[in-house]
Amino acid sequence: MLARDAVQKLRTVVERVQQPAELRRGAATKRAVRRRISHPLAFVGGVRLTVRKDKPTNDRGQTPQDFAVGVAVLLLTIIATFVFIQNSVVTTYDRPVSGDVQESADRVASYVVENYSVEDKDNILRYDSSDGIEQSLNRDTDSLDRLRAGAGLDVATDRRINLSINVTVVGSDALADGSRKPATGISGELTWGEAYKNQDGAASTARVVTLEDESTICSSNCLLVVRVW
Repeated sequence: MLARDAVQKLRTVVERVQQPAELRRGAATKRAVRRRISHPLAFVGGVRLTVRKDKPTNDRGQTPQDFAVGVAVLLLTIIATFVFIQNSVVTTYDRPVSGDVQESADRVASYVVENYSVEDKDNILRYDSSDGIEQSLNRDTDSLDRLRAGAGLDVATDRRINLSINVTVVGSDALADGSRKPATGISGELTWGEAYKNQDGAASTARVVTLEDESTICSSNCLLVVRVW
């Protein structure tokens, strides 16, 4: 009996000693479970999920300054588009030089050089004489009808085009300074025909020439420019 009582008392003491540790482990387990299931996505299908809390971002709404900048960029884009389209349309519908008009300019330039060149001296034009370029073209009409007929522009056809002609001699000084102004001859500027004012669709042909017995106007070379439009 004494031995049995001693064993029973020993068990009771052991149980009392072990009970707080189990309770502590149980309480700790419950707290851990509560922490794990505190987030609704902590466990999904028995799989533990790790929930990370990111740092707060700048989720501010649109401000009046943002709206003003956006509108300004939109307006600039629209204006640039309109300017580009307008320039494209203008360039597309600029009247190009017709092949017939360019051919007429070449024909007149060739006729002037061939008709007024000194014999056996190509591109040296007769100048200070009755049959020279200045006096001959001065005697022509304002529209250079005789020159037109001589160059073969007045061919009678149903599709005849009434072309305007300008013939100009540009001197060495004007060539040097880039002005391309007409040279000044005995009776005035060496330009004949209708006034050229950058007309649309004008064809231009140039020939390098010199004037006979003249060293002032063409100290080096002159340029015979024929424009037809």
